[in-house]
Amino acid sequence: MATNRKEPDYATSFEKYRSQTTETTAGLIRAILRYVPSSRVARVIDIGCGTGRYALLLASETEAEIFATDLSREMIERGQEKENAQDVSWFLSDACRMPFSGE
Repeated sequence: MATNRKEPDYATSFEKYRSQTTETTAGLIRAILRYVPSSRVARVIDIGCGTGRYALLLASETEAEIFATDLSREMIERGQEKENAQDVSWFLSDACRMPFSGE
C-alpha cells in the first residue's frame, strides 16, 4: 500500500540540533593541530562526516587533502552545498567498504 508520507529531512535536523557550535568544533580542530602540526598531515579521512563540519574546518586549517565519507546521500549532498565544499573530496560510502586503497 503506497503512502504519501514524506521522508524526514535528516540533514536539516542534524544541522539544526547538533550539540556543537561551529566555534566549539573549530576550537577542537585547533587543539588537535597543536599536537599534530598541520605541516605533518598529508591526508585526513572524516568517516561518518555527516554534513562535513569537521572536514570543512580541517580543509580551512590545513594543507592536507581532505576526504569526507558518509552512508547518507542527503548528508553528503548537504555538505557539498556548503561554502568551500570544493576543498573536500566527498564520497558516499559505508565505513566498512571504504573507496580507498593502498596506504
